[in-house]
Amino acid sequence: MRGSLTLLLLLVALVLALDDVDAEQLCCPVCRSYCPCCIGRRLHGDYNIHAAAERKQRDLAEGCPPCHRFTPKLVQFYNEFKKTEKAESLEVVLMSGDADQESFDEHFAEMPWLAIPFTQAQKRSTIKMALVQLLGESLQKKAGDEERVQTSSLTGEGRYVGLYFSAHWCPPCRMFTPDLIEFYNDFKAKGTLEIVFVSSDADQGSFDGYFGSMPWLAVPYSDRQKKAELSDKFGVKGIPTLVILKADSAEVVTKKGRDRVMKDPTGQDFPWG
Repeated sequence: MRGSLTLLLLLVALVLALDDVDAEQLCCPVCRSYCPCCIGRRLHGDYNIHAAAERKQRDLAEGCPPCHRFTPKLVQFYNEFKKTEKAESLEVVLMSGDADQESFDEHFAEMPWLAIPFTQAQKRSTIKMALVQLLGESLQKKAGDEERVQTSSLTGEGRYVGLYFSAHWCPPCRMFTPDLIEFYNDFKAKGTLEIVFVSSDADQGSFDGYFGSMPWLAVPYSDRQKKAELSDKFGVKGIPTLVILKADSAEVVTKKGRDRVMKDPTGQDFPWG
């Protein structure tokens, strides 16, 4: 098989989330913002204001310290590789996690490769978080097992997520579930659909038994608050209900997924929008 293989190395600067911590406790009295030194010293009771200020000043110059240390090595590798006969087989693309356009411009100026425009990178990051905010950080993979799948792994352009509101005590649900399983197993090979079970079962044992027959993911039964939020958000008045969402934005495609599966069991017209 001929032709070059383009490898996109996405350089993502990670953002630290501090939702459950008092902001005033973590805010540096000198720089009035967050930095790793301030946070670490406050949380461990060994806060040194001068060291924090010095570290903050250095971090501001460096941006993301690990990124700052790694980028020169990648630049060297890239430049050396571009001198070889395999030069056309590799390209690097920056997907920035910088806080603003100015920081992006300064960071990108040091790089010899390409970049996703800052505005597009920010939009993609925000959109990707929509599904995580809706369903939570992770989903249950198997009944009776603590193994989790990161919700963010379901996102992507052209991909869809079906929220299956159901329960074992519900006869129509038990009748529809085998049809949905058959549809899912046949359709999953295309890689564009994942289903998430949102249970209305009466207890953990009922959930485990019912979910054990399903080949997809689930909102953990213990998270009853999340189940209530999802039912309210999508106006679920009865079960079974199958809501199809765009995975990259969590936007509703259709709330009539059950009817669509029955009328289009091969998914020829999927996503039925």
